[in-house]
Amino acid sequence: YSQMTGPARVFNVRWGMSIYGHAEPRLRLPSMELAYEMGATYIWFWTSDHDHHVPYTEQLELARAIRQCEAAHPRRPPAELTAEAKKAIVLPYGYTLPSIWQLHMWGTHLYATDRTNRLGIAYKEVLRCAIREIERCLEEDVRYDVVPAGPEFDPKVYDEVIRVREDATVTVSRKDRSAAESGQGGRP
Repeated sequence: YSQMTGPARVFNVRWGMSIYGHAEPRLRLPSMELAYEMGATYIWFWTSDHDHHVPYTEQLELARAIRQCEAAHPRRPPAELTAEAKKAIVLPYGYTLPSIWQLHMWGTHLYATDRTNRLGIAYKEVLRCAIREIERCLEEDVRYDVVPAGPEFDPKVYDEVIRVREDATVTVSRKDRSAAESGQGGRP
């Protein structure tokens, strides 16, 4: 959910998630609980077609279960929840980390990672740097946000900011000190 918590923090807005019919049944409730614990305000069920529809009886079961989770764990203020991420991974403006389904379904042309940017570097090379940083966070069990690089981004709310640049280099700055590390394809 880091791609939703980051923009929510930057723009001071609410975020949410959805459950699709093809989502792994055993992961539906845990993913809803995780989203709730991370501050999601909205949880939707896909109900529009036969291929992705979540049956109504299951929607009711999941809604009851998430309400029980909410009763057992009252929500903390959204600002407190979003402040848990101490590290920001900043993508170049206009970049996003597409999910697997976005790469292999309709709209694939929108996320064509083989296309090159204005510097002649493939989007996947730039995104590879971000994915390496996400992998580091996951290995170190560090909460992180993936954030937009627009003018609304205030890096001072994070202890560490990792900027992935369009030239496939990475710079790192920390509150306690500034460090610049760069290298083609990511930091060492």
